[in-house]
Amino acid sequence: MVRQTRVVICGVALLLFFCATPARSTPLVLGATGIVPTALGPASNVGSPTFLFTLDSQSFTFGSVGQQVSVKFGEAIIKDPFTPLFGCGADCLDFLLQVQLVSGPAGATTLLTSIGMNTFGVSAVDVGWLEDHSSYAAPTGADRGPLGDVVSFDFAPGIPVGASVDTSQILVIRTDRTSFSSQDFVSFGAIETFAAGGPPVTQSGLFSVEAVPVPEPSSMMLLLGGAAFGAFRKRRSAAKLRAPAQ
Repeated sequence: MVRQTRVVICGVALLLFFCATPARSTPLVLGATGIVPTALGPASNVGSPTFLFTLDSQSFTFGSVGQQVSVKFGEAIIKDPFTPLFGCGADCLDFLLQVQLVSGPAGATTLLTSIGMNTFGVSAVDVGWLEDHSSYAAPTGADRGPLGDVVSFDFAPGIPVGASVDTSQILVIRTDRTSFSSQDFVSFGAIETFAAGGPPVTQSGLFSVEAVPVPEPSSMMLLLGGAAFGAFRKRRSAAKLRAPAQ
C-alpha cells in the first residue's frame, strides 16, 4: 500500500540553495548501458516543485499464466526543482518513478530486476535517484535504447518481496523537455527461480499511462501533507512483516 508520510519542506527561499541536490546527475546518451545513476540525496531535500502529472499507487500484474508478477508503482512529472542542468532551467521536466514488488508465483523466488519508461525521443537525459527510505533498493545501472526513447533502471541482484526491502528508491529522469506526451509506457522486468528446479524464468510487462496534466499545476502544493512524494511511499508498521517471497 502506498505510504502517505509527510515530507519535510525547506520553508525559507534562501534555504532552497542549501537543500538543492547536485547540479549534475548522470548523463545518459543514446545507446548507453550500465551507467550508474547519481545519488541525489534525500527526497525531503527536494522542496516544493510544480507537479504537472501524478499517477498514484497503480497496481499491475504481468507475466505468463501461473507465473505472474504483481507490482504497485507511482509516476510523476514535475518541473525541475534542482540546480539548473539544461538551457530550459526551471522549465525543464523531470520524470519520477517508484515501484514496489508485491508478489510472484507460489514456489518461486521473485526478483524485480528492471524498471523503465519510454517517452524521451532524442531529448537530453540525466539519471539519478532520491532516497525515500534507507532500506529501499537503489538502481545499480541505467540503460538507454539506441533510438533514445527508452530509459531503464537496473537492479542487481534484484528487488525481492518482503517488508521494507521490496521498493525502489525514487527514480529520477531529468530532461531538457518542456512538454510531455499524452501517453507514456512504464516497463518492468523480473526473474523467477523455482524451488522445484529448472532455469530461471524471465517475465516482462508494459503498462500504458495516460498522462493527463493536473489542473492549475502552478497553484498545487502537492508536497504539503505528503500528497505528492507521499504517493510513492508505503504505509507499513515496522512491526508488521509480510510473509516470505512466494
